[in-house]
Amino acid sequence: MSPLELNALGAVAVDYESVETILGELEHDLHRAIQPSELFGVLCSLAERHLVAAYIYDPLTKDYVAAPPRSRADSEIWFRATPLGRREHEQLVA
Repeated sequence: MSPLELNALGAVAVDYESVETILGELEHDLHRAIQPSELFGVLCSLAERHLVAAYIYDPLTKDYVAAPPRSRADSEIWFRATPLGRREHEQLVA
């Protein structure tokens, strides 16, 4: 797992996060610029490996609803680690 993948997985381990909410944190932690499209691609890749799940926020129900990660504009998708993703992250950082 690349440093960006590992840090992105950690950033979504405990809460729903969007690309824009974690981008600055990851740039700071990795000491490099990251394009939003690069981070979105990494999160989608993690979703394909069932390490994170993708959601959209439904303002009517005020809840997150599962959605395919590439089904909406990047800015509308929120990510959260799955139980498998949290376990893998914990093992990799231990």
